[in-house]
Amino acid sequence: MWRRWIDDFHAEHGNLWRPFINFAALQTAYFVACVVNIRALAHLQYGWAVLTDGLICLMTWTIVKKIGEANNLASRIGYVVGGMIGSLLGMWITSIWG
Repeated sequence: MWRRWIDDFHAEHGNLWRPFINFAALQTAYFVACVVNIRALAHLQYGWAVLTDGLICLMTWTIVKKIGEANNLASRIGYVVGGMIGSLLGMWITSIWG
């Protein structure tokens, strides 16, 4: 009984891990770039600021495109979780940086 329900759910909704992981990874990278960018701006490190500005622009374009294609809760949850992880990871990376 459960196996059939799972198979029916999977057939209707597809694999929900893939959009979750895609959005989480994209948001993690985005937020890391944002945190590093803020740190670079605060310390007047022009090279890192320009590099991360470019990354932020590229990722924003990708995020906007992917959000238009997303239509499930797993994508939204991955988006939020990725942002939280990205902020923490970005703070950790920049704390090592000095």
